[in-house]
Amino acid sequence: MLTGPLNLLIVQGTPFCNIDCKYCYLPNRSDKNKISIETFEKILDRVLESGLVREDFTIVWHAGEPLVMPLSFYKDVSSLVKNKNTTNFRIKQNFQSNGILLNDEWCEFLKENRDTVNLSLSIDGPQFIHDNQRITRKGDGTFTSVMKSVDLLRKYEINFGVISVITDFTLDYPKEFYQFFKELSPKILGMNVEEIEGDNYSSTLYAKNITTERYNKFISEMYNMFLADTRTLPIREFQQIEKFILKSKSYKNGLGQQTTPYRIIAVDLDGNFSTLSPELLGMKSAKYGNFVFGNVYRNSFEEALTTEKFKAVYYDIISGMVMCKDSCNYYSVCGGGTPSNKYSEHKSFAVTETNHCKFKFQLPMDIVLNKIENDIKFQDVQ
Repeated sequence: MLTGPLNLLIVQGTPFCNIDCKYCYLPNRSDKNKISIETFEKILDRVLESGLVREDFTIVWHAGEPLVMPLSFYKDVSSLVKNKNTTNFRIKQNFQSNGILLNDEWCEFLKENRDTVNLSLSIDGPQFIHDNQRITRKGDGTFTSVMKSVDLLRKYEINFGVISVITDFTLDYPKEFYQFFKELSPKILGMNVEEIEGDNYSSTLYAKNITTERYNKFISEMYNMFLADTRTLPIREFQQIEKFILKSKSYKNGLGQQTTPYRIIAVDLDGNFSTLSPELLGMKSAKYGNFVFGNVYRNSFEEALTTEKFKAVYYDIISGMVMCKDSCNYYSVCGGGTPSNKYSEHKSFAVTETNHCKFKFQLPMDIVLNKIENDIKFQDVQ
């Protein structure tokens, strides 16, 4: 059953984060323990021996602030990856960071390794939006510190991506949001909706009945500006939907990334691992206990799938996926949704629609499709 191929290996260097965002879903972000180079080497060995490496994949440093770890650790990691990778496939690294700890030494490392190491910053928009949610442990805004790091990256001519979390507060400012990122000019902008997940037990996006209408308006205006600027600001969500429509990629006859074992592997600092939705790794469950399926020091990835816990979790996930396939017009877009959101919102995997699905897939898909259909009708009239 092993499946894969591996696309993302998400490794937690440390649970600790040096800031305290209001919507953070991580349960142990005050824990300052760090992964050892020996544990990372064991993770890498397990991956390379597993048969899961059948295409290029990316090691993502996430689930805590990765720049808390000393740069010397990542230099050792890079050496291990280079020396141990005897496959014909590339292994890249990506750091998802709040950027505050960035310095000249880090920039030199990023520049020297730009072919294999990427950086993505978490920025929620202009200062009045960003500082509404992304705050220090003392409650101060972090925007000024992040922008100093942006200036440092520009000094070293390092391109960077951005992930921005869309909250209820963001929805009233599409023009300000878009213009800020147009001027910032990241190599790609990802728009993540604020989710109910892990330790984030509520979402401002789901709290009000009028939010769907406001969210539609926000995405519509964003897409219109995206098109008017001839896509000069690359926005991940619009690019993915357009690619889906133009290339007819669908999950109609197969599983999605987060319903396929070992397309994604998430590993914590102690070597405990999970798969499917990476956010499951830190979640607790009355039914399953937790979603740790093995430990790299004791278990291969293949034998982890034979445990009763994995079988029970996966059976319920597939049940929910089949329900989506039988009842939802958007199944071909997402392949059955994201298990972590289903469980966080409904305390069950054997369900269909989630708020996350509606805001992440359904509403943006409708907006892009309606625009394309209207353009086609207009051209037919002409």
